[in-house]
Amino acid sequence: MNHFECSRCGVLNHKTVVACASCDWPLQLDAWKSSRHQLRRLSLDTSCVNAKQANPQINLLERWAVEGRVVLERSNVFLQELKGHSRQAKAALIPPHPAVWKLGIPGQSELGITTMLGGADVGDEVKTVMFPTTTTVNRNQMADVDHIRDHVMTGSHAFVTLNVNDFTRHGKQADLRRRGIWVFTPLEVTQLLVELYSWDA
Repeated sequence: MNHFECSRCGVLNHKTVVACASCDWPLQLDAWKSSRHQLRRLSLDTSCVNAKQANPQINLLERWAVEGRVVLERSNVFLQELKGHSRQAKAALIPPHPAVWKLGIPGQSELGITTMLGGADVGDEVKTVMFPTTTTVNRNQMADVDHIRDHVMTGSHAFVTLNVNDFTRHGKQADLRRRGIWVFTPLEVTQLLVELYSWDA
């Protein structure tokens, strides 16, 4: 496949371009350095619930969130996946993604107040990227897909996970990135943010 649809605006881009031809959304890492877009809204995977403050990179993201440098968000399926009181309590402190605007739905039909225009529903496409050899995905795999679906539909900038097997290995990270879906580990995203904005670590 040589052309990929931008998850932000739907335009087809060749796999070699550095940014979307229509919306200028970065499609390669170097494009962030000169992009008018900023990397600020981060969707967290359930693997990043840092209940014991044991992960230094997630600790750093949480500090930056307190300082207003980034916004950490969670998907609709986030709380459903978690087990254990301490993890559930920590996860409940993470703000949910903003609701997607839906005509005629109470509380979701006033654009710009509590809702936003949604991005594309990339669920089926993402499922193929993440689980290419799986005919029927299981509950946990479908939750992974739903994390990315919510992330894209609510316009978040990057998805952060420690689950490298499902989200980044075997070319998955690059395949999602060509579609404008940025997936990082906590170490990768903190290193990039320090490089881009000279933040203290």
